[in-house]
Amino acid sequence: MSLVAQRLGGNDGMSSRLSTVDEGGPLARLGDVVRLFDTKASELADDTEQKDYLACPFWKHNPARYKHVKNVCTMGKGFKDLGKLTEHIRRVHCLRFGCENCKMRFTKSRVEEVDEEKRKHMEICKTPKGKLTDSEPEWMDETQDEEYRRLNFQKDKGNPAQCYSKICRALWGDSKNEIQGPYHTPGFQLAVLRWGFITELEQLSGQRNLEALQQVQETVTLASAGPALVNQHVDPTLLLQLDQLSGHEPFYRGQHRKDSGVWSWDHTSENQPNLMKLPQPDFYPYDSEPARDSPALAQTESDYAGTWSNIPVPDGTSPFDLDNDEDI
Repeated sequence: MSLVAQRLGGNDGMSSRLSTVDEGGPLARLGDVVRLFDTKASELADDTEQKDYLACPFWKHNPARYKHVKNVCTMGKGFKDLGKLTEHIRRVHCLRFGCENCKMRFTKSRVEEVDEEKRKHMEICKTPKGKLTDSEPEWMDETQDEEYRRLNFQKDKGNPAQCYSKICRALWGDSKNEIQGPYHTPGFQLAVLRWGFITELEQLSGQRNLEALQQVQETVTLASAGPALVNQHVDPTLLLQLDQLSGHEPFYRGQHRKDSGVWSWDHTSENQPNLMKLPQPDFYPYDSEPARDSPALAQTESDYAGTWSNIPVPDGTSPFDLDNDEDI
């Protein structure tokens, strides 16, 4: 029984934990898992003296290729400065410093002597050109070797991180490294473990999201066939989730308003009484207004216009006798 299984209460305890997750139990967020992993990894690789050591860019670019490589690329603690890193790249990865046929490396040759030494070796080497094994580090191709040789950090100075980025661009162009960052910390083993762990988690999360989406799509298809068919094939909890995803019913102004008992006019309400239209006075249109000198208009005006002498009064009564309010 493993130590992890013992801490979880034996294999039965581990199975119960895993089954809880598989059955839809609470899951930690991916970001929280990664942060926890980084915290534990930093505790194991806490070395302030070597935290700024540079890593070999080849395993940073393609970590899967170096899982079986056991040399200074992966087994060491990194490179103390840029000079040590460039020397490593030249002696281990440069095409210029190796025989493409027998894979011999001229690691002890100086830069100014390596071309002549390689030429003499190629004249006598009869080994057919072969391929590198998975346990051997990568070599540059001719294009990479040419681009790398153009770099001159004596003239084009910069901080280690900037120079590291220039090396990567010379080797792989705009292609980014699988594992970002120029530093070797927390080491090859932990860095590759973290990279593989996160990659698998992302794939697992994406697969589960895809399965959930497919199940929702199947539910939508079944829903169009009627409730009876849906109940036979779909989990009720999934139907509840689908109902939640479908959104709420639309909102209408006043749909939940209660009658207060006080009447007020609201032309949008269906409960208002139908009021009769008030009669409007008849006005003559401007063009159809009767002439001022027409007999009809004159007769109308004569009924209301005139002098005091024209006021009709009872016979034998003076108009002044009708004022009985004793004004004086």
